[in-house]
Amino acid sequence: DGKPDVLSGHTDAVRCLVALKDGRLASGSRDKTVRIWDISENPTAPIILKGHEGYVWKLAELADGRLASGSWDKTIRIWDLSGDAAPLVVPHGDAVRGMLALKDGRLATGGGKDGMINVWNVDSQSCTKALELASHPKYVAALAELPGQRLAAGGGDAGRRGEGFHIRIFDLNDGPHQAPKVLRGRADVWSLVTLDDGRLAAG
Repeated sequence: DGKPDVLSGHTDAVRCLVALKDGRLASGSRDKTVRIWDISENPTAPIILKGHEGYVWKLAELADGRLASGSWDKTIRIWDLSGDAAPLVVPHGDAVRGMLALKDGRLATGGGKDGMINVWNVDSQSCTKALELASHPKYVAALAELPGQRLAAGGGDAGRRGEGFHIRIFDLNDGPHQAPKVLRGRADVWSLVTLDDGRLAAG
């Protein structure tokens, strides 16, 4: 009938959504919670994940089925959705605006005013920083993985003349002191997606 199904429960704006491999939907909100929704024909009540002390900005499903959430409270939390175990809490240098599960199993994050991108090794017991990349002068808001194990990061602070817009392309196999390729434009970048043909779309 063209009418959308409305999932009600969050008490503030929803900032991010992730379609999970098992068919459920995860949402993160300014109400500081993550919710896992059953969107089948006969849905059960959503699972509510609490613990963040700030807005939940980003979500990413890891290769092993766990869910990573990044927050304004300067933490990453990794949730095991198969049970009631407490999440793994990982301190982050600043707010998490960007988050991406990489194809090799690592997790990339960014977003703070320090302009850094962190690449993490994640296993069942720990999340340890494997690589730190200096990116944008203000913040990183969007991440996308490109063919050839490259990472695109968008963000910046455009200012009135748009001089701050840029996307930087990093080699994930290189070290922290690499010189990334820089793409420049005239607006901040809040979203990146890699197309099937390997091109990068930015908005």
